[in-house]
Amino acid sequence: MKRMDTVLLDMMTVNENFRILKTGFDDIDRETGYLRRGCVSLLGSRPGMGERALAAQFGANTAGNGGRVVWFSIYNSAIQSAREIMNAQPTFRSSQNIFLEDRIADVRGLRRAAEKMKPKPELVIVDGLREMYRVSKSGRAVYDAPYICVTLKDFAERHDIAVLLLCNLTRAPIYRQFHIPLPTDIPKWEKIKKYIDIVALLHRRGYYECDSSDIQGAELFIRPSIDSCANVHLLWDSAHARFLTEGLTLK
Repeated sequence: MKRMDTVLLDMMTVNENFRILKTGFDDIDRETGYLRRGCVSLLGSRPGMGERALAAQFGANTAGNGGRVVWFSIYNSAIQSAREIMNAQPTFRSSQNIFLEDRIADVRGLRRAAEKMKPKPELVIVDGLREMYRVSKSGRAVYDAPYICVTLKDFAERHDIAVLLLCNLTRAPIYRQFHIPLPTDIPKWEKIKKYIDIVALLHRRGYYECDSSDIQGAELFIRPSIDSCANVHLLWDSAHARFLTEGLTLK
């Protein structure tokens, strides 16, 4: 149990030590400060639900505000990642601030590549957790989720950089009533949770109901957060495969 003045002091300390990067979504920034320097944020959903599009919008907004962004992806080629970003934000005019890498899956190689950048990036997007590995002493590629996460955590803290880690969830939400995702749906969650500062789980009911509407409701469950928990409502533009930041309401 904490006194309220202690809680408020903790909140001020968090905001001073872990500066917020704007996502471009006012509700996300206001409720949680999801992207923070020195922290690892995980964004998870079932495959094809839109987490990559949402990450692309976060990256495009950071770059549009003058920050450098690095997108590491083995899942997509650099060309596909560029298309994802342009699709997520058609008016994007800051391509010189985004760097795309599609050849590095070794987490230590990823770290070395990011550390060589001058000036350093503000946001590093890793797509995704289940595609990364470490190289063993014998030269084998080993999927080691705790090692990957602790390496990214140390990198974020040491260089005061925000890291966004994408991750496909297990099939568990498919069999759950209302399909609400939980942190335990993240692969190896019990082993990696101490290295993850903020978790956001994306949910779209229309994904499970085969909804063909152009505009669909979505929710981002953000917990545990470094300073708060929140359920943020979003709008999914299925015709253009991106989330809307303003201007429409769901009928």
